[in-house]
Amino acid sequence: MTVHDRVKLVVKWLIGTGVAKNQESIGRLLGYSNKSSFSQILNNKVPLPNDFIDRLCILNRNINKVWIEEEIGNMIADISTPISPINENIFVPSTVSNQSDTIALRLMDKLDEKDNIISEKEAKIEKLLKENGRLEERIRQLESQDKESEQHSKTDNITEAFTSESSGDYGEDSLPTKQPTTSKRSSVGKT
Repeated sequence: MTVHDRVKLVVKWLIGTGVAKNQESIGRLLGYSNKSSFSQILNNKVPLPNDFIDRLCILNRNINKVWIEEEIGNMIADISTPISPINENIFVPSTVSNQSDTIALRLMDKLDEKDNIISEKEAKIEKLLKENGRLEERIRQLESQDKESEQHSKTDNITEAFTSESSGDYGEDSLPTKQPTTSKRSSVGKT
């Protein structure tokens, strides 16, 4: 397991213990305002900053820094140390540490499952949003075509109405429907 893998486990454990709700929140607690920067560190895209592990261990005093750096011991610091400075003869057995590691690993597995489910749902949402955009564009196209069709239909109706009510005075060979008025006498020049 690499240092980055161990850091990821610690981050998941911190989320499981309620230190933060998600990976992005852990990043903010460590001073990363940019979600991408923290993600790049976790995914080994960029090297761990020198003080990164120290800052991570500050989030919970039970995190074993030596385990993160060298994979020696357990992820959770051995709590077989005296609980009270007054009575140093009281110790917590190391089985508690192993049990807490097991619980932490189970929590991390559950978080991984939930992360996968969330990722799948986000992918579905993204796909549906794209499909919605395509459908909205298609609706706009159809509405535009419908408006054009209505315009052509109105123009055709007007043309049809005009030609059906025509007086027939159009065309070279057609006769005028009204005869010109002529008189045998001209009134021109009469006073």
